Amino acid sequence: MEKFESFIKFLSSYPWWAKLLAVGGLLTTAVTLALAPRDSAQNTDAAADTVSFKISRVRLFGVDPEASVQVIAHINGISYQYPNVAGVEWVNVGEGMSPGTFQIPKAPRYEITFELNLKLPDTIKRLVSQEIVHVSRLPYENTYSLHIVEQHTRAAGVSASVSYSLARDL
Repeated sequence: MEKFESFIKFLSSYPWWAKLLAVGGLLTTAVTLALAPRDSAQNTDAAADTVSFKISRVRLFGVDPEASVQVIAHINGISYQYPNVAGVEWVNVGEGMSPGTFQIPKAPRYEITFELNLKLPDTIKRLVSQEIVHVSRLPYENTYSLHIVEQHTRAAGVSASVSYSLARDL
């Protein structure tokens, strides 16, 4: 109440037209703020600063279709490993495999590469590619091809592919 009285005393030192404009401006501001819809993009929730990255499918070509895999996605210098469930290091490839979803930092552009570790009964093989995917528009969906590395040489044929997508969190 004391602040209101101070404001009234402050206004009383001005002419009537200045008082009218000051009070009118305050009323206009109050009504505008009360009636204007809030912009949901200004939400400070953490989800507004992330993007969903999803590994939806892994396919193997020319290798044991029952093999287990680890997929490592490198996005803007950060590595994400699938499977990403605590205590689970490998996932069997097949139609029923569950997708891996990650919340990644929102960025104006994404640089994406993959590598894959393939677990066979007697060995683990590494699959790589030289391809770097550049993404600047979301949503985005693609398939990334990988090649087996044997004795420090990358095979010519595609041995696996990873289907993935990026989408804005709502």
